[in-house]
Amino acid sequence: MTLGMPVLVVAATAAPESVPPHAGTVTCDVAALREAATRLMHEPDLARAQGRAAREHALSRFGLARFHRDWDLLMEELTT
Repeated sequence: MTLGMPVLVVAATAAPESVPPHAGTVTCDVAALREAATRLMHEPDLARAQGRAAREHALSRFGLARFHRDWDLLMEELTT
């Protein structure tokens, strides 16, 4: 997601909780994944929009800045 690519993923493990709907397709339906991939190939604006949404979400949820904020909060809690 941090690469800014739209997401096409099987709905397993934490994918359904980790990928917002506007960032791509998360499903166990192989035909739906194939249809989503075909649509993205034919609609580059949609692919760019989903990729941008995926990147923004990934950076805010999993990025280094968030890790540092969480780390700083933890250190503050432990030392006060």
